[in-house]
Amino acid sequence: MSTYDGALLTVFNPGYAGRMTKSAESLDAPDLRAQAIRTSLHYVPKGKVISYSALAAYAGFPGNARYVGKLLGKLPKDTTLPWHRVLRADGKIAFPLGSAAFEKQKSLLEIEGITVTNGRVSVRKYGWQPQLTSPLLHGAKQPRTVQSPGCPSTLRK
Repeated sequence: MSTYDGALLTVFNPGYAGRMTKSAESLDAPDLRAQAIRTSLHYVPKGKVISYSALAAYAGFPGNARYVGKLLGKLPKDTTLPWHRVLRADGKIAFPLGSAAFEKQKSLLEIEGITVTNGRVSVRKYGWQPQLTSPLLHGAKQPRTVQSPGCPSTLRK
């Protein structure tokens, strides 16, 4: 696979877990990375949270947690992306305790039924583990597995 193909897989398939090479990142890297991360964030379900580092890895850019934070900080105020579902790896809200941004994120999480205690969310209870095996279409019908009469092998339809 060429680095360009890997880059396209990352944008159009947020579950692609391949590593990008330096040459692929140079192909409009900020736009490519940003699009992959925004697309991946769209799939984090209501009532669940993900860490900055896990979101970066899910988007196909492991090791880019700080980039995720910077990108989310630049989102427009009226964004419909669920930015509030992204937390530090330890479950803490990254904003300073009591700040306006902290209170907004806390409020949005609580509206979704997520309990925030001392600025922290239980990652064990609310953490989202993306299904990296469902490649391109999240929520798409998976092939049915059927057993043929008299045939011990399993067939896919």
